[in-house]
Amino acid sequence: MIVVGDKAKNLKVSEWVQGEPIDIEKEKGRVILIEVFQVNCPGCFLYGLPMAEAMHKTFKDKGLLVIGLATAFEDFDKNNLENLKLVVKEGIAIGEPKKVLKEQGLLKKGDRLFFDITFPVAMDKLRKVAKDYFVPETFQEYGLMGTPSSIIIDKEGTIKYISFGYDEKVEEIIKELLKN
Repeated sequence: MIVVGDKAKNLKVSEWVQGEPIDIEKEKGRVILIEVFQVNCPGCFLYGLPMAEAMHKTFKDKGLLVIGLATAFEDFDKNNLENLKLVVKEGIAIGEPKKVLKEQGLLKKGDRLFFDITFPVAMDKLRKVAKDYFVPETFQEYGLMGTPSSIIIDKEGTIKYISFGYDEKVEEIIKELLKN
C-alpha cells in the first residue's frame, strides 16, 4: 500500500474519459492533485469535484495538475464508465448526486451540474473478484477509505497528503507546495 512519504505510482486506469493519458512519474516539476470520486457519491459533487475544479482554474498556470479519478467500491450499476462519460462529457448528474443536488437547487436545466469538469478524468481499473463485485485497483493501492478523497503529490513525485472527505487543508497545502 502507498502512503504519505512514498513515491507516487501511476494510476491504474481502464480508460481516460477526458484529456490525454497522464504518466505521473513523468510529471516531475508539477504539483499534482488527484481527486478520487464515485459517480454516485453526493459528497463528491457537493464538495470534492467543485473544490478540484476551483484548484484547477486557480493554479493550473502556476504548476498544478489536477486529475479526476472515478472509482467504484459499491453501487457498481451506477459507478461505471458509461455514467462517468455522462457526467464528464455532458455534465449530467445521475443517481444520488442528482437527487441531493436537485433538493439543494444546485442543478441547471436538464439535470446538469452547477459546475464543469475541465481537468483530465480517468476511470479506475476495476478487477472482477466475484459475480457483480469488483475491486478498484488504484483506490486499493493508495489505501483510500472512501470518496471523495484527495491525493497531493509534490514536484519531486512524493506523496505529501492523502485525505478522505472535504478537507479545507487541500488548498493551503497546494499553495505551499507550489512555492517550493
